[in-house]
Amino acid sequence: MYSQIKKRSGQIVSFNEKKISIAIAKAGKTTGEFDSNEASKLTKKVLICAEKIIKDAIPRIEQIQDIVEDIVLHSAVSGAPAHPWLAYFSSLCSAKHKW
Repeated sequence: MYSQIKKRSGQIVSFNEKKISIAIAKAGKTTGEFDSNEASKLTKKVLICAEKIIKDAIPRIEQIQDIVEDIVLHSAVSGAPAHPWLAYFSSLCSAKHKW
């Protein structure tokens, strides 16, 4: 797994998969689509997918965010329209730029 990630600012920081799980869980809770247990499962899927797709030694946050969106939009947990989730998640990531 990755040890570092490149933020939007260009700063390289330690990679923390927990931040991905927290962001997914917040979005799922806000939209009522899933809980923190499902967020953890989705995070694992994101990490597996990222390892297969991202060949860079240090991935960019945008790359991880794209994978998160794709995994959640195509997962069984979001059987309902995922647009509310996607809108919330995108605003969360764009506003904070911290994960």
